[in-house]
Amino acid sequence: MRFADEPELTKTLYLTPNHSDHSRSNAATFLPWVSLGPSDLRYAISWSRSSRVILSCIKGCANLSSSITDIYAYILNIKKNNNDSKLVVVTAITPTPLGEGKSTTAIGLTQGLGKLNKNVALTIRQPSLGPVFGHKGGGTGGGKATVEPAVDINLHFNGDFHAMESAHNLLAAMVDNNVYRSAISDFLPENVTWRRVTDAEDRSLRSIVTGIGGSSTSPLRTTGFDISSASEIMAILALTDSYEDLRERLGNIVVGWKNSGDTDSYDATVRLFSDCDQDNLEDESQTITMGPGESGSVTLSITFTGTGEQCYSATINYDSIDYGEFENYIMVEPETGEADLWISFDMDQNQAAQGEDVSVIFEYGIEGDVSTLNPVTFMGYFDLVDDDPTNSIEPTPLTFDFLSPPPEDAPPEPERMEWIFTVPTDVNDGLHKFTVFIDSEENNTDEDPDWDNNMDIFEICIGDCSEPDLQVWDNGIDSIRCQPLDPVAGTIVSFMYSVENIGEGDAEPPGPFDEGGDLVMHLEVMKCPEDDCTDQNWAYVNNSNRLRTPIGSGEIFSSDSVLTLNWSTDPNDSGLWNVRVYVDGENVVDETDETNNALDWFKVYDEYFELKEQRPDLIVAAIDEGPGRVFQDDPRIIQVAITQTELGDKMADDVDVFIKIRDPNLDSTDWIKIDESKTVGFVPETTIFEYEWTPTILGVYEFEAWADKEDTILEWDETNNQYDSDKYVEVFEKLPDLQVVSVSVSPLNDDGYGMVGVSSEVTATIANLGVRDMTSSEGTKLEVSFYVAAPFAAELATVNVNQALTVGESVEVSIPFKFADNSQYRLVAKVDEDKLIAEDEEWNNENYKNIYAVSSMDAYVSNLSVVVNDGLAGKDHPITFELGMANLPAEGNYRLHFNVSIDGTFGYGETLALNFENTTGSYPIGSGYQVSGPYAFIDFNASYNHQVVEINWIPSSDRTDDYVVSVEVSSAINVDQSNDEAMFNISIDKLTTNLIVEAVKVCNGNPKPDCEDSASIKVTIGYPQGEQSQLDVNVGLEVYKASDYAEGGAPIDVLTTKTLTGVLRGDSRPISFTWAIKNPEGSYIFVATVDPNNDIREVNEVDNSYPSIEVTFGSTTTTETEDDGAEGLLPAPSMVSAIALLGVIALARRRS
Repeated sequence: MRFADEPELTKTLYLTPNHSDHSRSNAATFLPWVSLGPSDLRYAISWSRSSRVILSCIKGCANLSSSITDIYAYILNIKKNNNDSKLVVVTAITPTPLGEGKSTTAIGLTQGLGKLNKNVALTIRQPSLGPVFGHKGGGTGGGKATVEPAVDINLHFNGDFHAMESAHNLLAAMVDNNVYRSAISDFLPENVTWRRVTDAEDRSLRSIVTGIGGSSTSPLRTTGFDISSASEIMAILALTDSYEDLRERLGNIVVGWKNSGDTDSYDATVRLFSDCDQDNLEDESQTITMGPGESGSVTLSITFTGTGEQCYSATINYDSIDYGEFENYIMVEPETGEADLWISFDMDQNQAAQGEDVSVIFEYGIEGDVSTLNPVTFMGYFDLVDDDPTNSIEPTPLTFDFLSPPPEDAPPEPERMEWIFTVPTDVNDGLHKFTVFIDSEENNTDEDPDWDNNMDIFEICIGDCSEPDLQVWDNGIDSIRCQPLDPVAGTIVSFMYSVENIGEGDAEPPGPFDEGGDLVMHLEVMKCPEDDCTDQNWAYVNNSNRLRTPIGSGEIFSSDSVLTLNWSTDPNDSGLWNVRVYVDGENVVDETDETNNALDWFKVYDEYFELKEQRPDLIVAAIDEGPGRVFQDDPRIIQVAITQTELGDKMADDVDVFIKIRDPNLDSTDWIKIDESKTVGFVPETTIFEYEWTPTILGVYEFEAWADKEDTILEWDETNNQYDSDKYVEVFEKLPDLQVVSVSVSPLNDDGYGMVGVSSEVTATIANLGVRDMTSSEGTKLEVSFYVAAPFAAELATVNVNQALTVGESVEVSIPFKFADNSQYRLVAKVDEDKLIAEDEEWNNENYKNIYAVSSMDAYVSNLSVVVNDGLAGKDHPITFELGMANLPAEGNYRLHFNVSIDGTFGYGETLALNFENTTGSYPIGSGYQVSGPYAFIDFNASYNHQVVEINWIPSSDRTDDYVVSVEVSSAINVDQSNDEAMFNISIDKLTTNLIVEAVKVCNGNPKPDCEDSASIKVTIGYPQGEQSQLDVNVGLEVYKASDYAEGGAPIDVLTTKTLTGVLRGDSRPISFTWAIKNPEGSYIFVATVDPNNDIREVNEVDNSYPSIEVTFGSTTTTETEDDGAEGLLPAPSMVSAIALLGVIALARRRS
């Protein structure tokens, strides 16, 4: 949504839902509109209450001095030359149940006009808080006709509502303060017309009285709140076009009137209306003549025709015009009715001490449709529990002029009153009571039909109330429970409950040797024929087990094993009863209140306890035509099973059963009584009724069954006597039924398995298991087909039997078969697969045999090895392994195939070629096998069953790798695959890296004075060749006495290892060491070592150390040597580097 500072209004349509549509909005809302037209128009609009009236007035002003175009132009600040602009006001729409009202219509209309390429703009009001959170919802439209962001707009948006509401109510406060201080003469409280506003639709604030606080507050007057959107300031905010205009409009607001005029006298009448729209005039006063500053009152009458909240209004009629409207709301009641006053305590505190404050809380109200005609007085008392109420408590007596029933939209909670009562310090310990009365003066007895609910008592313990008070725990509908839930006469009914001690003392049961009885609960019943217990007496039935456990004050004792009361009812006890539990039935416990020990069923459930009469409940459990198919013209016994449901608790005598049969032609029989009358027992017993039936037509018959069709037996449920399922019986033609009775295989080994490679026989046994012999024509069509379904699928053979089988006759049909390998086989036989013969059952013509075929022959590979040959790439590594076949039979040759594969870590996997070819043929590259083209094999037999094979293998010279050499064998018959593969792991290195110490140069200190205390050793390291372009190299230095070094002794000093970083391949780098001369005289040898910890793998690890020449320190003079000699024993970078470099170049060319 976008707002422009100066919107372009040419050819622009404004849709303006008007604030005036809100109900009960103040007439002052329209005062800004009044200033737009002549005086007649102002009068017409200012007292109208509907935007429809306003628009019609504007439309009807064409004959006035100001044209309607000028009015609209002024409202919208449209230039007069923009006469082609249009204004549409969307107003006074009753929303649909989905909330489609003014906003949704206005937004949708704007969208539609935009779709028609109209230059359209929309003005909508800010949503009010009340409707947003009420039934109407937000004010931004709905569905696809919505202004976004809807949530931000609906909730406070830019704060206009809040600012406007604050300004409006600020003016109201200023007006009240003006009246309070009499700042304007003759401006009386009742003359204030400026009401307050709130953005919530608060019904209770529509009409209020302010200034109740007395002289320190504003004067007492009637006023009210309007909804914020109905504020005149809101209308001004919408219409103003500048700050100056805003100030002028705000200054013109009318906030009231005063009794002063500009003439000596003023003649008018007062008119009273029964509504707030001034449509229904009820009464009008005589003409009143009043001078300036005068006031007076008139009495007018009104008769309301409806009840509930009604709005009425009054106006001053002067010169045939109504103005100065005053409106008010009143609850209208029926002329006659009941005002049933009631009062009830709502307290939880049941104990207090002397001097303690107690909150006396009670609820009260009227259950009726009229208010009281006379004053209502409340009285409260505090007395001993057994005394009459005499000691009144404050603030009673408390009198109201009248009480009214709550309005329809009142909250469900009743009116409450709370008094603070301080327990007197001089009262004795014991049980006391509070008593409250409503209408204690009995002023409204004519309208109050029930005086019993005008008083309530609440007992409270003051100090120490040591006596117990036992009763049945009142826990709602769980106070007394019974099992079973729907008891039937003639059964045992159990009643469960709990006992509560509401007294201040513990309830101690008598001891085992005490006389006078036990603490037990009694069960008593009372017959209530026809739901009436009048003149009936309670009859003792049973008592509970003896209670041995004390029940402490405030405790609830629950134990079904102790408290359960059983009633063994008689079958003739059916009917309605009242049942009650009586606590302390033998009255062995002294209690505070001995009258509250009983609780009866009717009080808990508001109905009497019902013992139902025993009845059966018959159902048809099943209809059964017997086993197997039913055939035409064959007699059958139809069985109908009759039983009872779980509801049945009485055996059913003389039960009759009827059936009805509908044939395939949809012709039905009448209901047929079957079998003789029988007795049906309880579930799960079943009584069978039988009927002999001979079907004469092929097709499907439908059966129905009905128990006690004539309703001669009274049951729990009379609607479930018919069979509730569809029972259909199909009648078939008599036909043969061909079946594959069995499938067998022979021969088998001793373990019952088929034998691989041995000629076998598969036999299927075919039988006619139907109800008719095959005809000779059918015999010529009798065929049996054989299949193998696993481990592969194939058709084996089809055999024409050419034999007509009689009922029960069978024939065996066989075919040859040979198992090919070790596997689980499924052999399938099918008779009459093409269904050339009509049968009783077409889906049982197939059978199968699952059999496992085995062989002991096994191909294997073992003893795989590879000759390492230093493990270097490019060298021959012969592969040797043994192949064989175990458990070969005495006759025949058995071929074994094999292959050899090499897998490297970097994916250079390959299968070795095991043959080579020339012009004369294909030949093995190794020994111990034959080839056929590229395939290698060995033919084994019983006397030649293993062979050692050797194959040469040269790993690639181009890389270092970890290889897996594997040999895998295969054979047509092979019982064990676990030994069909062998593997060998071997690491092959391609190494070119080599580090050397090229020179060691020592400064001996003579005759140079800077070497007197220390020696400087310069070590030159070379990296002539290697895989990496650069290396980080560690260099160590050891110091030997010359004599020790010659004899292989230990060094006298080891200097800290240093590191050369980034030594380039083919380069040399120096590194210096400093040795503090510990013994100034003597001869020494310095030994430099590159990669002393062998962190770098090299082609040659033995050339990493290099000694210096002998160096003498002290007085002994040393022989000067040339630089090359002083630098050690090895030459500078030699042909090794050159050769390595050439090798790198050659390798690069070959790879390219």
